[in-house]
Amino acid sequence: MYCTEDLAQSETSTGDVYFVPAFSGLYAPYWETDARGIIVGLTNYTNKAHLCRATLEAVCFQSREVCHKLSSYIIARLAEPIAGYAKFTL
Repeated sequence: MYCTEDLAQSETSTGDVYFVPAFSGLYAPYWETDARGIIVGLTNYTNKAHLCRATLEAVCFQSREVCHKLSSYIIARLAEPIAGYAKFTL
């Protein structure tokens, strides 16, 4: 187990801290090179565990978006040949 995992698990939420990991642009699946990273929701009660958990959740959500985009693309590509065969008049 890594230190970051222990730290993130020490809090049950992000404490309303949100992190957008786009320090050199937002890449797949959005491809917004002008986007910039941001951390919002910091208060006097925010601690390093909140920041760690927000960072890990951001990476997970970003990975989920890529997987979702890939799966919908793959399903669409697989359906094309099937739909094409349905038009055969044999």
